[in-house]
Amino acid sequence: MTSARGFRTAFAVSVLVLFRMLFALGIVLAAIAGMAWLLKRMSPGQAGSVSDLRVVAAVAVGPKERVVLVDVAGTRLVLGVAPGQVTKLMEMPRPDASEALPVTVPPFVDKLKAMLTKPRGGQ
Repeated sequence: MTSARGFRTAFAVSVLVLFRMLFALGIVLAAIAGMAWLLKRMSPGQAGSVSDLRVVAAVAVGPKERVVLVDVAGTRLVLGVAPGQVTKLMEMPRPDASEALPVTVPPFVDKLKAMLTKPRGGQ
């Protein structure tokens, strides 16, 4: 009889220790998540207006290289972007809204819209 009571006591203690350990792990994980959020929120370089910077277009010219068209304040830049390097290829004045690049809709979007609006079978 004493062995059964001892087993129950040991089991209760081990469950209590397990819950305590899981609670402490939860606190540590919450602290890590909170610190990551705080660092992201207060990271340098976030000050200022992001509206002054806009990527207009980007084209891949290699597996890791791109040519990017960027509007910065009143200037349009053509940049070559590679791993660890950004090179200014050309600088020109930012065009007016009437001269902006036309937005083209890929044919897939038109086909998808047609399929979604098309009545089904005999209904």
